[in-house]
Amino acid sequence: MKWVTFLLEFIRFLIFFALGLMVLGELERVLYQSLGIQMGGSLWWMPGLANVLLMFIAYHNWLQFSGWFKSPVNRKLTKRTTLALVCIALLLLIFPFFI
Repeated sequence: MKWVTFLLEFIRFLIFFALGLMVLGELERVLYQSLGIQMGGSLWWMPGLANVLLMFIAYHNWLQFSGWFKSPVNRKLTKRTTLALVCIALLLLIFPFFI
């Protein structure tokens, strides 16, 4: 039975991750276009990596505790780790503004 709940949680994670990346990617595309920033060339990966970091933080700190799969090893990220990852994500998001 535990593998079924794990599988359901994995599918939930994949759906959350895919939808989250699509929504954040579209918001960034609209924002960058409205500000006249071209994201071609070698900078395309920066917002993508920032989105992955933000989705990881959201899942790891909140969503994993409301899912089907319960595990005693599930823990939130520390405040220091969360802050560091958010800062890295924000730097990756604003870096294209300065190039």
